[in-house]
Amino acid sequence: MDMSEGVTNIQKEIIKTIVTNGEIYHNELSRIIVDEKKLMVSRTYQKNMKRLLDGNYVMSEKRENKVFYTIPHNTFFYSPETESQHTKMIDDLESMFRKLLSKVYPKLSIHNKIDIASKMYHTIQGARSSLEATYLSEYGSNVKFQKQQHIMSRYNKLFSLLYEIISKEKDGEIVKDILVIDVMVKGVNDPELVFPILDEFSKTVINAIEKKDKPLARKLRDDYTKGV
Repeated sequence: MDMSEGVTNIQKEIIKTIVTNGEIYHNELSRIIVDEKKLMVSRTYQKNMKRLLDGNYVMSEKRENKVFYTIPHNTFFYSPETESQHTKMIDDLESMFRKLLSKVYPKLSIHNKIDIASKMYHTIQGARSSLEATYLSEYGSNVKFQKQQHIMSRYNKLFSLLYEIISKEKDGEIVKDILVIDVMVKGVNDPELVFPILDEFSKTVINAIEKKDKPLARKLRDDYTKGV
C-alpha cells in the first residue's frame, strides 16, 4: 500500500508520529498531535484516526484499557483479507476433519492412513508457516495482535485434532512415529544436519513395525533410504 495514495497531508503527520515513536497508545498520540505539535484539534484528530484505521493505514490493538497503534509495512503478500482467508481455511479444515476424516480414517489401510496423515500435517504446517512468514515481514513478529494470536492458536488446535483422530486407532503409535520421520526428512533441506538422530530413531521405529507388519516395514525402509 502506497502511503501517498488516499491519505491527506495531515493524516501523513499522524502516520509519521506513530512511525517515529514506534508502538504508541491513543492518549499519548493525541497529546503529541493535539497538544504538543498543535496540528489539529481533538475532534479532527479523532476523525482522521478513524479514517486511517478504516483504510488499514494504521493497525490498532486494545490491551486492558489502552488502545495501541502501529503502522504495518504492507508487504506484497499482505492484504486486509489475509486473516479472513486463513480463518476460512481453518474453518474448512476443521469441518473436514470432524465430519469426514474422523469417519473415513478408521476404515483406511495403514498405508493410506500414513499417507493422509502426512498430507494433512503438511497442509496445516504449510498454511501456518506462510502466515507466520507474512507476519514477520509485516510486523517483525510472527504474532503481534490478539487476532493473530487467536488464528495461530486455532492452527495449533488443528494439529491436536489431527493427532486425536490418529491416536484413536490401534495403529496410531506407528502412524505418529512415521510422521516424526516424515517431518524430519521433509522439513530439513540438509538431512545430514539431523541424520544421526534421524537414522537411529528411524531404525528403531521400523524394526518395531516389522514385528507387526513386515511388508510395511520393508516399504518404509526403502522410502527412508531413498529419502535420505
